[in-house]
This record gives sequence, C-alpha cells and structure tokens, in this order.
Amino acid sequence: MDETSDYCGNAGKVERVYWRGEEPWVRMRSRLGNCWSVPWQHTDLPRLTSPAASPQHLLSPEGLLELSRHLKRRGTPLSGPSKKPFSR
Repeated sequence: MDETSDYCGNAGKVERVYWRGEEPWVRMRSRLGNCWSVPWQHTDLPRLTSPAASPQHLLSPEGLLELSRHLKRRGTPLSGPSKKPFSR
C-alpha cells in the first residue's frame, strides 16, 4: 500500500476492482481475513486507464436478441449445465 494510505504496510489479495466515477478502486482481503477498499492509486498495482479511454466492444440490445434467436434455432441451450445422457 502507498505510504499515504491508512492501510500502508498491509498486503492482501485483490477481490474486486470497480470504478467510483472516474477513479478505480480495489477491494482487498488481508491474510488475516480483513477486507478494505482503497483507491487504486494507493496500491502498488500497475496504472490503469479509465474504461472510457479504451474502446470496448459490446453487443447492442438488438445484437443480443439476434444471437439468442440464432442459438434457439440451433437448439443450443442459453444457460444451465449441459445434460448428458444417462448410461450404465
């Protein structure tokens, strides 16, 4: 942790990365099981860019509907575990 952080000197595993406005935050869990959230800049993790800075390819609602229709026509289940035939 950064020297300016209240959690300076602590180490742990990153459980979750999320954004508060334009700033990335990290939820961490210490070896003792304590959890805390800190701004990314208060860690020694590599620098990140804002999600708006890097283009993301997402499906439009229409594209998602078309994909689900295509999978339905093929007989592909949309969710859940695949069912295997019972054999002895």
